[in-house]
Parts: sequence; C-alpha cells; structure tokens
Amino acid sequence: MKTIWSKLAVFVFTCFVSLQLAHAGVTLSGKQTAGSAGSNAKLECTAVTVSSPMTISAVSGSNEGFWIQQGSSTVMKFYKSNDPSAVGQKLQAGTYYVYPNLKKGSSAATVTVTLK
Repeated sequence: MKTIWSKLAVFVFTCFVSLQLAHAGVTLSGKQTAGSAGSNAKLECTAVTVSSPMTISAVSGSNEGFWIQQGSSTVMKFYKSNDPSAVGQKLQAGTYYVYPNLKKGSSAATVTVTLK
C-alpha cells in the first residue's frame, strides 16, 4: 500500500511540474553580429527541442525581422521588427533555431521567441 501512495505522489508531482513548465513556456533566442563590410556575419543560437506542437506567444529583441530554422531549412520568415504576425504561429515537434535580421546600420541584432 505504501508503494502505491509513493508512486501516486511521484506521478502527481511530475504532472504538476509538467504543467508549470508548459505554462511558463519555452524561450528560443538568437543573435546576429555584423562582419566587416557586410561579410562574415556571425549567427548564434542555442537549439530548442519541443516534443509536441507549441505556439509562438511573444517576440522581442532588437531586430528587423527574423527567421526560424529546423535543421538547415527555413520554416518561417518575418520581416518586421519583432513581427507581431509571428504570434499565434505553430511549430510542430522538432528542433529549432531562430536568427534575427540586422537593422540597417546596426552591428548586432537579437531576437527572443517565447513558445507555449
């Protein structure tokens, strides 16, 4: 009987933590730094893997649009600074990267995409 209660407690705790993580969302961030005379720009992003479909709930950063990649394929492109049309778009299960476009005359750009 004690084993059943301990298993139930672990199950309830796991469900609670999962719900809290789902509510908090997942953050996908990227950065671009300009190279010399418009060449050899540096792109940085830590990949995020989602195990089930998630929806973009917010976008922020200093950018002139951004793109989302899955592997070497671009799956979404947005052309405005923190493009509001991105909110509500769905990403299926998979591993994703996000990169910002540089603003004209800017040497660096950032983007943060929140998924829920």
